[in-house]
Amino acid sequence: MVGLLIGIGITGTVILLIINLADLKIELSENYEVPSFLFWSLAFIPAAFMEEVAFRLYPFLKLNKAVGLRLTQVVLAVLFALYHVGEGFIISVFVGPGVWAFVYGMAAVYSIGIALPTGLHFGANFVLASFGDKQGIEPIWIIHYVKEATPEMMAYRESVGTIFQLILLAVAVFLMERYISSHRTS
Repeated sequence: MVGLLIGIGITGTVILLIINLADLKIELSENYEVPSFLFWSLAFIPAAFMEEVAFRLYPFLKLNKAVGLRLTQVVLAVLFALYHVGEGFIISVFVGPGVWAFVYGMAAVYSIGIALPTGLHFGANFVLASFGDKQGIEPIWIIHYVKEATPEMMAYRESVGTIFQLILLAVAVFLMERYISSHRTS
């Protein structure tokens, strides 16, 4: 539950900041149905769990023991991003899922397990789906431009999103370095 709340909090905050900074607005989807959305979003729980088992359990532990946390995080972030290539452009999956792989990895390290990163993962996917960023599930809200979208406005929105993802990456790297230095001295 802690991971779920953190995932919802981080993703929701980033989306709301992007909406405010990029001159966007939120509207209810025409076909939204909360019970249906909640039911179908439950599929994100086993999907998040499966991905956390595949990327943050055995491979993470073995790599971490063999090459250390830094290289483990980089290798698994690249693999996690490549696993999500079908979801968008190659750069977007490195800036999106690739960055989140660092966050999930640090959640696994600090919690010494995969429950926290699984909750985080589910929370992030839940919020993204509620705004229409996941295929196969009808969103609750739709994000629109306040005015007619120009290429400049779309580029600005992308750059604002990228900046927030890079801030998230910086926080994860800071936590990783802090963890490494605290465990080196103990």
